[in-house]
Amino acid sequence: MALHAESEAITQELTREKCSNGQVTVRDYVESRPPLAEREAVSRALLYAEETGCPLHFVNISHPGTVEMIERAKQSGLDVTLETCPHYLLFTEDDFERIGPSAKCAPPLQNDQAKEQLWEQLRNGKIDMITPDHSPCPSFMKFDHPDNMFEVWGGISGGQFSLEAMVTEAHLNRNIPLPQIARYLPTNPAKRFGLYPHKGAISAGFDADLVLLDMNLERTVEQEDLLSKHPHSLYIGHTLKCAVQMTLSRGKVVYDRKHGFQGECSGEMVR
Repeated sequence: MALHAESEAITQELTREKCSNGQVTVRDYVESRPPLAEREAVSRALLYAEETGCPLHFVNISHPGTVEMIERAKQSGLDVTLETCPHYLLFTEDDFERIGPSAKCAPPLQNDQAKEQLWEQLRNGKIDMITPDHSPCPSFMKFDHPDNMFEVWGGISGGQFSLEAMVTEAHLNRNIPLPQIARYLPTNPAKRFGLYPHKGAISAGFDADLVLLDMNLERTVEQEDLLSKHPHSLYIGHTLKCAVQMTLSRGKVVYDRKHGFQGECSGEMVR
């Protein structure tokens, strides 16, 4: 079972209080979804998993305190994993205030101390995977109510830049080895969700799903770089130090930087 873990009872009541008092800024939204809401929901789910034996995977975990709770559950023998997202490793609540609606997500971006603690936990293997939690929407859902953050769609349009952003920050800026980054991005997800040994590694017998990166192409993301249907992203203005040059799916080139998308992709049903 994969869970988004925030206590609805806590967030609904805090949201009601904020909105009834006309407190609808970025900071008000952040305060309406505190780390306590994440920890309470995770704690409850872990209790149920302990009682039932149900395997658990927690999506978009944002706070280091929650990571430690899940780590203790792992050490006690529970079948549980977690993911965090690039935006929790790259951006903070201060960036949310600067960027505006494009940076709204749930749970919200945390403070700088929490962000740095997540990096330390990532180095120490307490975070199993990094996933984009790509949650796009039409632009009007982000920008029609810029003065009321509770009316703004809460999702990050970030799938396009996840690999480049993580290689930039984790490897080029923080010297985390590329094989370790590969475990967080393709390998551990493939193992957890039953796609291994066909996906998740470069090895004989695996599908030839490959990405070729230019590690010496620094640029700042601009709106015209976006390939998503809805052209907004908190990555606009963010500096990347690498760029995808080519993508292959099962040995077939499906994208290259010069020509764009190549033909149609074809997937397979996974039961």
